[in-house]
Amino acid sequence: MAGSGSMPLPCPDLLSGKKGRTLAIECKSSKGKQRRYITKEQIDELIEFSKGFGAEAWIGIRFDGMKWFFLKPHQLGKSNGGNNYYIDVDLVEKKGISFEKLIS
Repeated sequence: MAGSGSMPLPCPDLLSGKKGRTLAIECKSSKGKQRRYITKEQIDELIEFSKGFGAEAWIGIRFDGMKWFFLKPHQLGKSNGGNNYYIDVDLVEKKGISFEKLIS
């Protein structure tokens, strides 16, 4: 089933593997915004799924006019109160990696 939230059980948007390496990727895009928020529950579910599946947990993000960037869950910013996470342009430019680097 396509689209986030369409499965009854937690699972990533993309699951990919090659030569003993498996990636579980939650994909986000942001049209016109410089910051994207992600719930703590969604990140916790990605981490839980990844551990159970033996995969690396990653978050992929694409802002308007930019290429895709990828970050590990612990690299995300925490919102005030720590109940949610965020990714913004500054964060991906400092900590994000390109698709080419992710798969190398």
